[in-house]
Amino acid sequence: MTESIPFSILYHDEYCIAIAKSPGIHVHHSALSPNEQSCMPLLRDMLGTFVYPIHRIDRATSGIVLFALNQESHFALNVCMREGSIKKRYHVIVRGWMESCI
Repeated sequence: MTESIPFSILYHDEYCIAIAKSPGIHVHHSALSPNEQSCMPLLRDMLGTFVYPIHRIDRATSGIVLFALNQESHFALNVCMREGSIKKRYHVIVRGWMESCI
């Protein structure tokens, strides 16, 4: 049985890859859910190389996730995240009516 791929590749070069992750899948395995599907091993098997997550988003969340393709890129992209030259932005789509948050 072929496992469906719960993400699509948005960008890929020699340094990094960006995917659009579907909701319901982890970015990487967790000790709390070791047998659940996650993007990291699927992407590794697809590319034939280890991948390094630059950031994570929750399992229930869909969105773009960036992975480095080597240790040097991993280090450089993490520095960019820490220094703020790469920023995460969240957009929320809500169905129904929200109670006041204030």
